[in-house]
Amino acid sequence: MVPCNQQINTLTPSDEYDAKLFYYILSTKSFFNKVIKESSQATLPIINKGKWENLSISFPKSLSEQKAIVKKLDALSVETKKLEKMYTQKLTDLEELKKSVLRRAFTGKL
Repeated sequence: MVPCNQQINTLTPSDEYDAKLFYYILSTKSFFNKVIKESSQATLPIINKGKWENLSISFPKSLSEQKAIVKKLDALSVETKKLEKMYTQKLTDLEELKKSVLRRAFTGKL
């Protein structure tokens, strides 16, 4: 995130917003870019309190719609983690196969 120096800026969702959707939105690249755009162009970008308070975040008005979005995002997150795990396992398997083929090649068993 953006360093805040001595100043600490907070975002606290009210009851009309789903906190998990709030988290998902704040985790996006577009929100990060918005914060960077509003921050000072110093060695370490810092966003002042006034600009922080004026940042806008778009939310669906209906809490039920927000919860439905969170449910979909949670499901996608679970699926993404499964795919990442499968991908990592496949990379490991390929590396083991490569070692096995090289070992057989160097020992004349190919």
